[in-house]
Amino acid sequence: VDPRIKITADKMTVFFSASNKVTHIKCEHHVTISQADKSARADLATYDVASGDIVLTGGKPEVWSGKNKLSGDPIIFNRDRNTVRVEGTGEKPRLTIVPGQNGGSKELMNFGLGTDEKKDAPSGNPGSP
Repeated sequence: VDPRIKITADKMTVFFSASNKVTHIKCEHHVTISQADKSARADLATYDVASGDIVLTGGKPEVWSGKNKLSGDPIIFNRDRNTVRVEGTGEKPRLTIVPGQNGGSKELMNFGLGTDEKKDAPSGNPGSP
């Protein structure tokens, strides 16, 4: 039970440390993940409890944030940092953005992709000296 994330699958294999703590979970067949404003699906997933990384592979993994979708193989979904990334040599990454009132920028941040804004930019009106 992890209140930060919900994972379902047809089969789960849970691995424990010598001190009887869960170290990682292997999820197989019809894997679905739900966390706050995101959901994901894949055929296989490995959840590293310590790092918070869930590696999604097989069956064209996909992650949704609202109407926006990220696909690729593998997809690394991080529970703690609230990020999603595609790495490796599998399926090419594809990001589909459905613009909202903010032109999709809020939705990108929901994917954990962030923006290119500089944190040290001066505050104030854009037209002021």
